[in-house]
Amino acid sequence: MTSKEELIYENYKATVEDLESYIDDLQEKHGDLVSAIDAVKEYRDVQETREGLAPITDGIFVHADFKPDKGFKINAGDGVVVDKTADEVVDLLEQRISDVESAIEQAQDELLSIYDEIDAL
Repeated sequence: MTSKEELIYENYKATVEDLESYIDDLQEKHGDLVSAIDAVKEYRDVQETREGLAPITDGIFVHADFKPDKGFKINAGDGVVVDKTADEVVDLLEQRISDVESAIEQAQDELLSIYDEIDAL
């Protein structure tokens, strides 16, 4: 390999590593969204007030009472919070899952294209 080819290869290698990391992050986000849907569905089925833990941030929780038919608060941006039913939240999360799946597919396609370019060197 010439020094120019080595430089091109190193650039491709860095791009591949970035894409693989991005795909890993997207797959983790996908799993988080699936877990969130499961949690919303569980809450939706609450028939009486139950005590539980609500997350504040990673690894920090507060005790909370979960009451039936209280719904969810969704951050709509710019400090605006809107009320949503459990079914509306599930729909929102399913749309986010679809967006993440599309992003994963696009990144994987780009990765395959780069592998083809590397093989052509």
